[in-house]
Amino acid sequence: MPDPTQPVAGRMSLFGKISALAFLALCCGAAYCIGRGNLGSPDNEGLFVSPTALNLGDVWETNSHPWVLPLENRTDADLTILGFCSSCNCMTIDPASLVIAPRQSATAKLNLNLSGDARKPELVREFQSRITAIIGGKRPTWQTWEIEGKVRLAFTVAPSTLQLADELICGRKFPEQNVRATAHLLTHSIRASCSLADVRVRPGSDSNKFVAEINLQETLPAGQHQTELILEGVESDGSVRSKTRVPIHFAVVEPVMAIPSAIVAGVRRKDEVHEETVVLTSRTGEPFTVVRVEPSSANVSVEAIPERMNEYRVRVMIKVDAHYQTHSIQFVLRANGRTFTLPVPIRGLGQSGQSMD
Repeated sequence: MPDPTQPVAGRMSLFGKISALAFLALCCGAAYCIGRGNLGSPDNEGLFVSPTALNLGDVWETNSHPWVLPLENRTDADLTILGFCSSCNCMTIDPASLVIAPRQSATAKLNLNLSGDARKPELVREFQSRITAIIGGKRPTWQTWEIEGKVRLAFTVAPSTLQLADELICGRKFPEQNVRATAHLLTHSIRASCSLADVRVRPGSDSNKFVAEINLQETLPAGQHQTELILEGVESDGSVRSKTRVPIHFAVVEPVMAIPSAIVAGVRRKDEVHEETVVLTSRTGEPFTVVRVEPSSANVSVEAIPERMNEYRVRVMIKVDAHYQTHSIQFVLRANGRTFTLPVPIRGLGQSGQSMD
């Protein structure tokens, strides 16, 4: 007998499964019609949206433009909207479903991403997107409208994406990065921000030009990073009139590098001993200290070779066991007043005579 104190997993009834499949098929059909540009059959004329609510007018480019869509039920019965779909991934719709009472109205709140392609900026461009309401009933139907407007470019930026070619070294001051921008809108002020950096806006050569000076945080750990510069046109009351994003990609590395960065042992026989030399060298030419070396297994031994200036050589002996493909060596180092760990993984292809995954 089931324990009444334990939760019971919900099960969908056969009717529920059939309804879900029917709704999925209807959504697919509606999406197909949207893609083909067919705004007609099968329409539901009982659901009405005023044409004025479908025209955005002239708006500034932003990734978050709120819009309210009034929905009017012109029938004498409840009208159930099972869901919405759109011809682009540039909008979210809330609520996802709703019921409108007879001869009553309700609203759907849209959030539109009006961002353009920063690589191909247009001062003014047309915006068009179709939105479809899936309407329940004995024979479900749908109604499709087209939202349109003109989107004006708020900022022209250069570069449109900040891809840092040079690796940044932990413990050293990162070089300042600049993004030059031209504002095409009249606004009270320009605000620039970045989650991984301090940003200062400096006036440019003309009144509508400025430079965003980006100083990445020096405490960022080693690894690949991505963030974005956000430029906002701000009104005197603090409201944001427009928003533009500039992606930033960069890598941060430790001041010491291992050569090779990984030991590739290949296919080896069990109990075979593989020998490799690993060299630790300074990226900056500054001295560093090896605090300790931590092999992950007793079958991995490390022997120091007499040092050269700003260099540390070790001879690695790997006795092949069942797990040698997952072994590693952790070098605990100190440089520029920081103690950090530099991992060197050991990669193998399996033992000969055994199956290799």
